Amino acid sequence: MKSFKALTTVAFVLVCAFTSCKKDKVDSGNSKILLDSQFDKVEAAWGTGENEYSKRTVSNGFYTIENKDQDSYYFSYTDPIFGLNTDNIGIESRLKLTGGNQNYSVFGGISYNYVPGDNALDVFGFYNNGSFEIFHYDENNFGTVYHSDNSPAVKINDFNTLRIELRAGSYHYFINGTEVFSRKAGDVKFDQIGIYIDPATTATVDFYKAFKL
Repeated sequence: MKSFKALTTVAFVLVCAFTSCKKDKVDSGNSKILLDSQFDKVEAAWGTGENEYSKRTVSNGFYTIENKDQDSYYFSYTDPIFGLNTDNIGIESRLKLTGGNQNYSVFGGISYNYVPGDNALDVFGFYNNGSFEIFHYDENNFGTVYHSDNSPAVKINDFNTLRIELRAGSYHYFINGTEVFSRKAGDVKFDQIGIYIDPATTATVDFYKAFKL
């Protein structure tokens, strides 16, 4: 289970790119794509480069984020993209995790409901041992775990597709197409989405999408 501590690593701001690409993994149906990042080329939206905290590259259709810090979490976030849409919306991303150290297991996933200035956000992610976790992090009040469990839906040491749908005031969480948990959303906005990884973890991201159902 997640062990919370103060977040010291600086997050980086992303500017959303509203593009459409060939590698569409969202079951589009009646969905309207609001954000479509395929990483078949360098996107200023997600940023690349290296500093003391991270190394970010785009290559061969993947976005790779390496958290170089051995003791602090790292997360990215977008500009608001949903506007007045606060229901029947969602995000989906396919990613693989590697790394970890003696103090932190490999963990990462997608972040949402980021509150600028407070370093508060929610995270839906997985470990490479077959478990997943959904939690709220707040730099001032540390964190609250909404749900933590093992699931056969999690592919160990492999790519996993995470999807969150906000429908009728409830979040629905999916791993590789299987719904693994749901909960009431409460009075929050499903915005400022991004990617979260634990210390010494690297995320290789295949795609990242936001959509209106």
